[in-house]
Amino acid sequence: MRRRLVKPPSRSLRKLVAAALRDITIARLTIGLFDMIMGIDSGALFPGYRCTCGDLAWLPSHLRSHGRALISWACKPNVVLNEIVFAHAKIIPSIVRARRNSPYGRRRIRIVDGLRKQFPPLRPEKQSQSRNLETIEVLSLEIGRPLSDGTIRRLQALQPAQIEIRRHKDGMYAPWAERTASIQLQADGFSIEAIALTVQMSERLSPRIIHGVLEDFSETGTEGLVWSVLEDGERDYAGIHTIEEGDHLTICDGLGNRVWAGKIDCDREIGWRRYPLNPVLGQPCALGYWIHWTQHGFKPDDWARFFVRPRADRMRGILRKRKPQASGADPSS
Repeated sequence: MRRRLVKPPSRSLRKLVAAALRDITIARLTIGLFDMIMGIDSGALFPGYRCTCGDLAWLPSHLRSHGRALISWACKPNVVLNEIVFAHAKIIPSIVRARRNSPYGRRRIRIVDGLRKQFPPLRPEKQSQSRNLETIEVLSLEIGRPLSDGTIRRLQALQPAQIEIRRHKDGMYAPWAERTASIQLQADGFSIEAIALTVQMSERLSPRIIHGVLEDFSETGTEGLVWSVLEDGERDYAGIHTIEEGDHLTICDGLGNRVWAGKIDCDREIGWRRYPLNPVLGQPCALGYWIHWTQHGFKPDDWARFFVRPRADRMRGILRKRKPQASGADPSS
């Protein structure tokens, strides 16, 4: 049976967007309402604010029924969020313009211009040779707030070697020197989008027994999903451990209760499909994704469901490596 997709009430959406483009207070409430419907967080735009259904009472009386109509629609199954996403993106530039052109915004920009003379953007003239530099986000409570001398003093308490302030158009900061602190501004020219500090991570040997969550890792070059375990307390490449032939894997639910356990025996034939644009070649497939292997005795889709899951419902894994794995090894290798 074909599911019927439900679009948002167009009249209510138009009314709210039109009012948000004219009034910053209505824009804050409308963005909060959209965030609540989409399940995202635009906290950097309005730090400390999270919309609730009760906030509809703060809308002008002629807009409250439109807000209720959107919430009622969002509770239905099979809703289509495309129009909400586009409306969200349309309101944000108007918020940026209103802030930049306001007396408050002009004063804050003058303050930022003075700070940027002391801490201009750095030029990565010499790339670091270290493999263990990592950029970590710091001072999260400052995100979304106007940059000030107080922010600089809090950052200096972390004892960075150098500080830079980058405008929104300068792009995101790429680490190139140890203990460099970077402040990224939002498009309004004075609010903080991110604060990052580049630090040197110590070398360590990867453990033989890895506890973590099951990952369907993929990137350019993996040519399909790579079954992996993301180690607890780690992130990115440093914590990704590829599951290989001969390893022992225990799969658990979110509370640690065992679901399956066994020695990895890769079946590289089951689920094999030809490439649509190159029928001579192919590889295994599961749940509509290209994969590399399936555990022997499983159907490809059944095995893949341990890994291909929503971020909030990941299975856990205990991986015992057959042989030591180099720290920070490329999962695609």
